[in-house]
Amino acid sequence: MLHANAQSSGQSRHPIALITGGSRGIGSSTALALAERGIDVILTYVSAEDAAEQVVRRIRDAGRKAVALRLDVSKTDTFETFVGEVRRTVERVWSRDSFDFLVNNAGAGGYTPFAQTSEATFDELVAVHFKGPFFLTQKLLPLLVGRRRPVEPRRRVVVDGCIRVYRARRLTIPPIHRARLLPCRRRAHPPSATAWARLAERRAWAGSARSRRAPSPTPALHPPR
Repeated sequence: MLHANAQSSGQSRHPIALITGGSRGIGSSTALALAERGIDVILTYVSAEDAAEQVVRRIRDAGRKAVALRLDVSKTDTFETFVGEVRRTVERVWSRDSFDFLVNNAGAGGYTPFAQTSEATFDELVAVHFKGPFFLTQKLLPLLVGRRRPVEPRRRVVVDGCIRVYRARRLTIPPIHRARLLPCRRRAHPPSATAWARLAERRAWAGSARSRRAPSPTPALHPPR
């Protein structure tokens, strides 16, 4: 979740959260929980318009403002149009030019076994869970942070494309290897009583070794900057 902590005078006092995939599941629960805490909501949906409108009604019944907009996170070529719609919505409903929170919640289930996953399925999951949120956040940054208002440097959201994509790529391969190999290890070498005993023995030895070490000096605590 990204946050911009700036509001100009004359604008709505209540913060606004934009939640993708907010028509059901975790997204709708997040929207309702934020509304209970005094936060207005813009939620998105792909096809479940009725469910999205039901969430909007529940938020409005709780005394908060809410709007539902259609968005397919996997289609990056629609983001410019969506950003324009968000801009017009916050101006019309809240008389503002920005919103405060972005919750990238939209997702799609991928339940195909590893060996049977097709390239099309893989591309769809990457588009929804990684590529889409990355470029949607990029497009929404001017509305989230604000162009004309000063913002504290440590509050500003900065997305470095090359570094962030590289780090994300580094985070994906090791989990894939673990997810692929662990089931094979379980089938080939089920844990035995001897293995559990050896593990317990190692942990007991490690604990006694730590207790014999001299206590390390407590680091100085510095107030947050």
